[in-house]
Amino acid sequence: MRVVVTGADGFAGRVLVSALKEEGHEVSGWVRNPPNKPIAGVKYRRVDIRDKGACTNSMEDIQPHWVFHLAAMTHVLDCQNNPKQCFETNVSGTANVFGAMPVEARGLFSSSCHVYGRPKSLAICEDHPIAPVGVYAESKALGEGAVADCGKKVVIARAFHHTGLGQPERFVLSDWAQQIRQGAAQIHVGDLSLCRDFCDVRDIVRGYMVLLGSGNPGEAYNLASGEALSLETLFGMLRGHQHCEPLAQAERMRDGDVSLLCGDPSKAEALGWRRHHDLSKTLAEMAGR
Repeated sequence: MRVVVTGADGFAGRVLVSALKEEGHEVSGWVRNPPNKPIAGVKYRRVDIRDKGACTNSMEDIQPHWVFHLAAMTHVLDCQNNPKQCFETNVSGTANVFGAMPVEARGLFSSSCHVYGRPKSLAICEDHPIAPVGVYAESKALGEGAVADCGKKVVIARAFHHTGLGQPERFVLSDWAQQIRQGAAQIHVGDLSLCRDFCDVRDIVRGYMVLLGSGNPGEAYNLASGEALSLETLFGMLRGHQHCEPLAQAERMRDGDVSLLCGDPSKAEALGWRRHHDLSKTLAEMAGR
């Protein structure tokens, strides 16, 4: 298959293009800038998804069978501080990518659990009301709207939180893991009472592949573990037996954070998706154990 992956040099994008190459697909990776560590066999293209013409020209050149759209602004604080850029990337960019996708192709849009907002019931199913909180969540909800408007065969993946080796250190677990690897006695943290549903990024990426191949276009599917753990528990799993303690910092707290997110993965599991990576082992790897 000829496959386009947007955001091909991002955290999940690199894992995805590697998995696709292993399966023998011809992968075109769209990136904003040339990757520092290109993955062998991937044909990289510099495409700014905010540029409608660039998306159209590249799609016409490649004529992909599959399109995985992962490119986005994903850091919540960046989105909050730069809402115009966030909406241009996450909403207009999504419309540009799928507007340019060949009619006969299948696509996947990487959305987010954050579109649900504050849960009214747990675990969150796909028919839970959409009530995004904050700029990032709003942009992903509007991105789903752009998918609905494009009239193409696109499946929506609502991925819950994921982590693993290679995640940028601006994200919570990878930030703590870096501090632990450096041997810090005090680990700078935010609100440890928040509860999140985490998976290994390799399982989420495998979910993207299952959903694109077998999901119903226009429908949303959760990719989640079905279990919410407090950040305090996750900190303990990362720390292991190392002698370090959390130190809460006010600047790491965010007003309005949703306190608990936990997804029901049964709809994706009905298509054959399964998680294969133990989160405790993933965290131990990240901490250097």
